[in-house]
Amino acid sequence: YEFCKKYGVNYFLYHTVMVLASSNDASLLYKAGKTELAKTAPAYLFHFYPEKLKRFELVYQNNTYRLFRVRQEGKPETARLLPLLDYYAVYDTNLFENEKNPKTKFFDKAKTQEVLAKIDLSVSLNNDAVNCLKNNMKPQALEQINRSIEALPILQSYFNLGLFYYENNDLNKSEEFFRQTVARAPAYTNTILHADYFLALIAEKKNNLGQAISILRNINSLTPDFLDGHYALARVYYKSGNVRASKTELEKCIQINPNYRPALEMLGKL
Repeated sequence: YEFCKKYGVNYFLYHTVMVLASSNDASLLYKAGKTELAKTAPAYLFHFYPEKLKRFELVYQNNTYRLFRVRQEGKPETARLLPLLDYYAVYDTNLFENEKNPKTKFFDKAKTQEVLAKIDLSVSLNNDAVNCLKNNMKPQALEQINRSIEALPILQSYFNLGLFYYENNDLNKSEEFFRQTVARAPAYTNTILHADYFLALIAEKKNNLGQAISILRNINSLTPDFLDGHYALARVYYKSGNVRASKTELEKCIQINPNYRPALEMLGKL
């Protein structure tokens, strides 16, 4: 932070090589003369626990790097609602932590490359599963998801199982796996948003309207521009008999997209 402050840096780019380098030649930790990475070290926090950083705010990430906004000292912070980020398994602490000794003070990097290879395989299998679902190849989709879990059970594995059973109208199993997705998440990402969304749809189908409303209101508070969330909430409010609240949500849909036909048609019927 002192470096950023000294040179007036507004954004800091963190690269995964800082923690997950495949060789000593690429390792910034090695070049800094350190053989172990403490779990309190900034590099570890940048990679696994950005929410613990007081002076840096995560604003974007992909599979290779994370972009942080540097909070300016002495300047009041205004409340800002950042866009939800996509989930990337490479930042999932659950996949890298030492399960036999989770309280160790240092990051166990012995199996890092093995884990990264398994992540690549699991992501590839999950992508294949999604394509199979899109093409109505459901048996093949389930096979690919199960293979991904055998390789390494990442968040997408559980989400895709939830999606598979939802499309097969097995609401109980679908709910089980979407709940597992939420429970295993290291942070609230787009994957969790959509898992919550499907949990709301399942609650609606089971006529648990109060539960559906609660989930959707939480989703919409976190992501005000999520069109599907507002429309679903309008639909559930209408089913519960709250026409006024339903109209309010439909109007929010129109504010987001003036040409959103489902909301326009529903408004015309109310």
